[in-house]
Amino acid sequence: MRVDLAKDATKLDIAMSRSQQILDTIWKYSETLAVQDRSSDIYAMFIMSVNDLVDNYNHRIIMALQYRIPIAIYWVLFLVSFLSMFILGYQFGVTGKKNFWINFVLSVIFALVMLLILALDRPEVSLVKVGQNSMVNLQQELQVKQLNDR
Repeated sequence: MRVDLAKDATKLDIAMSRSQQILDTIWKYSETLAVQDRSSDIYAMFIMSVNDLVDNYNHRIIMALQYRIPIAIYWVLFLVSFLSMFILGYQFGVTGKKNFWINFVLSVIFALVMLLILALDRPEVSLVKVGQNSMVNLQQELQVKQLNDR
């Protein structure tokens, strides 16, 4: 699912609901195992790994994709950049020193900072690609193992 999600970010809602169903099913199995034998170390390690899986899901998917920088912050960044450039231009006008390259470089730096914030906050926009090679490799290994088990 995550490999498909990396290819097409519009499937986010489907992937999240399916992931939640899988986690719920695994957790029900864990509860059943816990009731059967509470003293077994193997069951305890299994339940700890399921708990880690749920924590990782909440950390990677929920936190990374749902809690974003509000759009108002982007407007404030835009306003600060605009006012900074305006004040810089006013300062150059008052002092009589005009330097095109300083204006150009500062404008590009401000734009790049805002673009970087946007790219890191919204990976599905594809400005910055997060590598999914480990997920693709895992998927291929599982498919090979599944074919070998048959």
